[in-house]
Amino acid sequence: MYRRTNTETLKIGKAAGRLPLVLRTPAQSGRRGPFVRGKPMRTIENRTEDMIPNALNILLGITLVLAPWYLELSYDSAAARNAFLSGGAITVVALLALGRTYDWEEYLNLALGLWAAMAPWALGFAETRGAMGVHVGVGLAVAALAAFELRRLYVSPQARSV
Repeated sequence: MYRRTNTETLKIGKAAGRLPLVLRTPAQSGRRGPFVRGKPMRTIENRTEDMIPNALNILLGITLVLAPWYLELSYDSAAARNAFLSGGAITVVALLALGRTYDWEEYLNLALGLWAAMAPWALGFAETRGAMGVHVGVGLAVAALAAFELRRLYVSPQARSV
């Protein structure tokens, strides 16, 4: 069992000699850092005032998680399950973005916000006005904050590619 780098064959276990594998260093491939669809990720170090959108997203996510309790929804309903899952995901992504914001976090928040806004119709609880109002309000607010953060990532002079 041995391993060679660059353009030599990788031989491990039963597949010895069967897998021609080209291993290149990042310098050889011309790439720098992690890539999404061939483009470098954008990032920005957050200052204290830059953490406000993420803090608002955390509050919005917690609001959505707590919505079934103060709206007195049945815990096995689609509205309650979606509130728990969507709100929890929004909160976790916002917590990840507190120190340094990456573009993938904001794209994910944008998708989560749009999902939360359209979930009442997609999951069939649009007739429950309280649940629909919370989902649409929180979803649109999260999507707007994510769009603001994405604009900041691509326009701000402090933003850089990694």
